[in-house]
Amino acid sequence: MKKLIIITVLMTLVMNGFAQQIHYHFSEVIESGQTLYFLKIDYAPQEVWVTYPCFRDYYANGDHITTYYYGFDKPAGDMVIPATITHNDTVYTVTRIDFSAFYECSEITSVVLPNTLTFIGQRSFLSCHGLTGEIVIPDSVTIIGTNAFFYCNNITSVVFGNNLSEIRSYSFAQCYSLEHISNFPESLTKLDDGAFDRCGNLCDSVVIPPLVTTIGERAFAECHIPSVVFSEGVTTIERGAFCSCPIGALHIPSTLVSISPENNAYGEGAFHNCTRLQSITVDEANPIYDSRGNCNALIETATNTLLKGCKNTVIPDDITIIGLNAFLSINELNTITIPNSVERLETSAFAGCNSLTTITLPSNISYIGIGALNCCGLTSIVSKSPTPPTAYNSQWQYGYDNSFMGVNRDIPIYIPVGTIDAYSNAAGWDYFNNFIESEINLEGEWYYEIQNDDSSITYQHLEYAADTTIGTERPKIIIRSNTHYDREEITEVTHEYVYEADGKVYWWNKDLEEFTVLYDFTAQVGDEWEIKVGFESLTMHVDSVEYYDYEGRTFRVLQVSDENNLFSGDIMCGIGHLTSFFPERLMNRGKGFRVEGLRCYWVDDELIFKYSEEDCDSLYNELHYGIDETDDNETFVVYPNPANNILFVETCHGASLQNPTYRITNLIGQTVLSGNITSENQQIDISYMPAGLYFITVGKQTVKFMIE
Repeated sequence: MKKLIIITVLMTLVMNGFAQQIHYHFSEVIESGQTLYFLKIDYAPQEVWVTYPCFRDYYANGDHITTYYYGFDKPAGDMVIPATITHNDTVYTVTRIDFSAFYECSEITSVVLPNTLTFIGQRSFLSCHGLTGEIVIPDSVTIIGTNAFFYCNNITSVVFGNNLSEIRSYSFAQCYSLEHISNFPESLTKLDDGAFDRCGNLCDSVVIPPLVTTIGERAFAECHIPSVVFSEGVTTIERGAFCSCPIGALHIPSTLVSISPENNAYGEGAFHNCTRLQSITVDEANPIYDSRGNCNALIETATNTLLKGCKNTVIPDDITIIGLNAFLSINELNTITIPNSVERLETSAFAGCNSLTTITLPSNISYIGIGALNCCGLTSIVSKSPTPPTAYNSQWQYGYDNSFMGVNRDIPIYIPVGTIDAYSNAAGWDYFNNFIESEINLEGEWYYEIQNDDSSITYQHLEYAADTTIGTERPKIIIRSNTHYDREEITEVTHEYVYEADGKVYWWNKDLEEFTVLYDFTAQVGDEWEIKVGFESLTMHVDSVEYYDYEGRTFRVLQVSDENNLFSGDIMCGIGHLTSFFPERLMNRGKGFRVEGLRCYWVDDELIFKYSEEDCDSLYNELHYGIDETDDNETFVVYPNPANNILFVETCHGASLQNPTYRITNLIGQTVLSGNITSENQQIDISYMPAGLYFITVGKQTVKFMIE
């Protein structure tokens, strides 16, 4: 009995020592002049398929050759396939183009398909290079098979019928001259792998119908489509589906929950190398992805990973990971701000962004993947992390693993003060030769000299206490206290709020209730910035920029001036103004003292800078561990200092105290303990209080003490 699907009449002929299989029931010459071969179908006796005449598979001169027309003439010229064909007085309806029916029939110049076809088979017109012009798929066709028009590199347009349901794998792949396709019909359910892969001249916008749930791998890879619209209903986009397409805008519907990510092991992501994107949005109802705050980026919600960016992306301040290839080869990306929340730059995150001239890495970044900053246009890098992020710079059998490949080794790398040894010796960072310590560490400690009107000298102490929140910012709290060098009497304590972003230090103006620029470490000669102090302001002008080597560290120094010489002087980038950290001459007018020079600067207990022969070690010990001297003018003394479980408060003039109470505050001004002075040698239980620096106030006097 004949097979139901394909009936193969097997005739074995010995021709030159090779076997050949005949694959048709009859042949007829059609009206357009070609001889076509037909296959009868058992389950549909009035139907036939257009097929190939024979199959031969052999080797010649070491080459594997497959032919479907060995010993037969291939069709040529303009071909019109009939809807019916008569053979031996029987009329048959043509319902299918069989697989490989016109395989490599490169002399066919055009084809008209009948409206009786339902299926265009696998490889049916593969490599028909002579086919030109338009291919019209009749309304009767429901399936276009795998490789059906593969490498028909001279067809220019395709019109799809209204009942088409499947475009199978690589149906129109490598049709290099294909420029236009009609809209897909609403009936379409499948767009399989490589359907239009490498149709480089295809320039129509594409609308994916709602019944298509999955867009296959490389379905439109390397096409020139300017836009794509995904209907609600699309759930999955496979690997490389729109690779290298010049799409300008991307909108992700709520149903699209699986977008193939970039992957080192498995290849390109769904939108790999889509470098012309201008905008990216995600439907708010999408449960997997978002584009929070109109950021123009594709974000994986659960992991706070930025998967895909564009030239207009603003990275949200809660992103923790910049994904693999996220900004790959976006040459129009001129600037980008990486927020402090970001911890990782994955492989090739910014590779090929060659218009970037500088990039600032926030303090929380701990990992920079291979090629993540492969940006040959970079002229400087700023790294704010006191610990060098993990990076790569090593050679192996097949090349280099380098986080900064292509970047000039001699560009300045601006790093936090006190970290030059760590960076110089860190893997990956040892690629560079020019480290400059200029990034300010606001968690440091400053000691300035004060000159009083009575010619006495006291000192101002600035110390980081904690982080806080003001509006949308997370500033550092700096305790600013004016202290007698030999008495530890605090005459003034204020809290200042500062934060750093993009090379600038911002300072909270308590009167205007806004942040104003205090320092611009990125400023060049001739630049200006405005500092607002209360309701007044200073315009700072950069007169010159120099570099200063100190104890093996290189600092960038701005020489600045203002009209009234209130904050003129030298700003050492990464440390602050060498006269006073804040514009004290404007802040303290009429108070009988002026801050006149930085003496010591520490970070994490390490002395980074000192002026002249100042004994900074003694100053540090005094600040942190107290002194034992007393004076007749003191209201009280405390001991031991540092203390552990019990703090003794000895009142020197107990009988004359106007307010026999005490109050203990922490560094951010919170009262943690208070009580009455009941004896001249009061004992206060501090065993439950955390270690740290505290202030105790009795009457008008305030004294610092430490708890270990």
